[in-house]
Amino acid sequence: PRLDAAFLVRDGAGVDLMGTSASDERVSLPPLSRGGSARLRFHFVNNLREGNYGVSLTLTHLPDRVGDYGITLDHVDGCVAFSVVADPERSVHYKFYQPVSIDVEATGASAESEAKPAPQPAPSG
Repeated sequence: PRLDAAFLVRDGAGVDLMGTSASDERVSLPPLSRGGSARLRFHFVNNLREGNYGVSLTLTHLPDRVGDYGITLDHVDGCVAFSVVADPERSVHYKFYQPVSIDVEATGASAESEAKPAPQPAPSG
């Protein structure tokens, strides 16, 4: 049978955040004889915010025809848990940090005239 393995990462609230499968990544698993085994490792950059997460794994028998559904052979929900510690240099306010580049083009005014200091609170007392 043609096999596929998939994983997903779920946050502490139970929201599926990311994941993929070998077939989605165009990786074919080798045919296995009875009792045989294979090791599959998924690698990704961890851009998740501080918090607790769980990983689920699924092993599927792929269909012979495109458009047909595969058959789930095994599924383990929350098979491993991990925590992400906050980076004091870069706070993350959303579910994960996605690196973004920013281009700024100023027209009609100098950058100095556009930059205005933030208002200061009134002194107390």
